[in-house]
Amino acid sequence: MSTVRVRPEFLTDSEGHEIVKLSLRQYKKLMKYVEDLEDALKLDELRRNASGFRSYKEIREQLKVTGRL
Repeated sequence: MSTVRVRPEFLTDSEGHEIVKLSLRQYKKLMKYVEDLEDALKLDELRRNASGFRSYKEIREQLKVTGRL
């Protein structure tokens, strides 16, 4: 996964609130990157907590025995 490069413009309104301005293209790239990071974190969590898996060979043999392969 590569990093995403954006060129934000930082603004302050008359009340002192800070605003970050991005082009729509940059925003979409940033959102895609965030979604990919969330997916990677979820996959890591699932791998850490995984249990009860069978090997491909074991499943293939079972399918042969039951006539489904």
